[in-house]
Amino acid sequence: FLKTYNNHHAKPKKPMALAISIALTLDLEQTKQLIQRAGHSLDPNNSWDSIIIHAIEMRTYNVSDINHILMGKGHTTFLGSTPKKGI
Repeated sequence: FLKTYNNHHAKPKKPMALAISIALTLDLEQTKQLIQRAGHSLDPNNSWDSIIIHAIEMRTYNVSDINHILMGKGHTTFLGSTPKKGI
């Protein structure tokens, strides 16, 4: 976290930056600031992003719960796992 926050050259991937935000239980504005420093943004029109936005707004900071929702909607998880087809 500190490497990303203090070093403008550190560019973690968006899921990692969001995982850090969730682990730190940041609110939506703080999350936007953190991921902006990593060179990313949240797009409410993007389905994956909207799930993350909703989770943060609802104060759901359990990554396993969020991953479960992401997989249920056919999205990759924070670790890049993809839902299995036909299950």
